[in-house]
Amino acid sequence: MSDPSSTARVSPPSGRSLHSVLVLAPIGCWSSGLAFDVASLFSGDPAFLVRVGTWLTGAGLVAAVVAGIAGMVAAGPIPDGTAAQRRMLAHMGLVMTLLVLYAFGLILRLAVQLGGPAVPSTLAISATGVLLVGITGWTGRAVRRSRPIGGGGRRLEAAGMESGEGSQRRDSNRRADSDS
Repeated sequence: MSDPSSTARVSPPSGRSLHSVLVLAPIGCWSSGLAFDVASLFSGDPAFLVRVGTWLTGAGLVAAVVAGIAGMVAAGPIPDGTAAQRRMLAHMGLVMTLLVLYAFGLILRLAVQLGGPAVPSTLAISATGVLLVGITGWTGRAVRRSRPIGGGGRRLEAAGMESGEGSQRRDSNRRADSDS
């Protein structure tokens, strides 16, 4: 029987986790949505730009749920009571805040946008959301860096070594090279 945690280690060809690749979609959608909202303030056809911003907000929500599922799978092997788990919980709390903020923003957009430029409330929600996306990304990176197995450790684990063994092997190889 295969190891159930092995599915959490599926990575795209770039070597990054699937979650870190998938989060690019909501980040792009939400950042672009804000850009379209700001552009609507200076456009001759603001209704079209606001409509695109609304669609991007909705698409970002769907993409965030997909990325969140991949993140939950990747977070499965994080041991309880570790710094990585505390950071992961903070990251998840920020992500949930983002989802609520953008869902509220989408509802507000659908309720109050009447074909003109973006209203101040939707601009404020989008701008706050983009700022919060940056903070959330920073906490996500902190989770990745504080994990007991991550980055290079994942490659060492795939090779059947513990993280410490890799550094010990490199040190012994350096000594052997300097002796010759």
